Amino acid sequence: MMPKANRRRPSPGDLSVGRFGGVGDPRRAHADREVRHFPQSLSRRRGKKQDPQGVRFLSILSVRRSERIIRALDHGNLDRRLAILAKGTARLERVGLLTSAYLTLLSQPVKDRLIYRFLCRSPIRSILEIGIGRGIRSGRMIQLAARHYPPRCIRYIGIDLFESRAGCAPGLTVKEAHQALSATGVRPRLVPGDPYAALCRTANALGSIDLIVISADQDRDAMCRAWLYLPRILRQDSAVFLEEIQSAEQSRFRQLPLAEVQARAQECVRRVRRAA
Repeated sequence: MMPKANRRRPSPGDLSVGRFGGVGDPRRAHADREVRHFPQSLSRRRGKKQDPQGVRFLSILSVRRSERIIRALDHGNLDRRLAILAKGTARLERVGLLTSAYLTLLSQPVKDRLIYRFLCRSPIRSILEIGIGRGIRSGRMIQLAARHYPPRCIRYIGIDLFESRAGCAPGLTVKEAHQALSATGVRPRLVPGDPYAALCRTANALGSIDLIVISADQDRDAMCRAWLYLPRILRQDSAVFLEEIQSAEQSRFRQLPLAEVQARAQECVRRVRRAA
């Protein structure tokens, strides 16, 4: 074993000329491990959550790139350090582009791709989903919205029957939905009940909504009356997607113009007056 007095910490020059040992050298393995966890340490310093995509990407960096990062950090070159971080951010953005490409082109079910394409090209900060189901589409929508804004800045409101749905209908409980959606970084607001009852209680407190997604599995009468509350939470640039059943086994989403939303709301008013 090397005497303690002769031990020294390897310098950046050792990394470049190969005096830092071979691939199996434990000191080199420690250095590579530090590089692989580099984004985690940055996230802790900034008080942000760790990015698993960043950790996974840097874990496959070549040894040469690892050495270049270590040399730049050890030398204390601020400009070089910022350049390395900028390149890492660009690579992570490319990873996000791959995820977006999968969701918009290859994801299942096909009917949801229209919504994903809209989220990719439009910055959305608030989402109202009527009919959560299993929550898969909900998580994907939040993931795409987080490309434009931090998750903590995104508002998600989900309306569903939850425990009150029929026993044979697939879906989540309130607790399961809250746990699944909270894992995305947002603070979801879940409102149990049918569309009319839920919007009747919460419409005045929701504020403006950027995106509304309405599933086809909602009670028809409750949804017809719920249209009355939608115009008050929409802006001129808001988007409404309604799922329409095409056949017994096929459905698709259609983006509604705001004029049609207003017409449905007025029809709801006329029905209420006739019933009175």
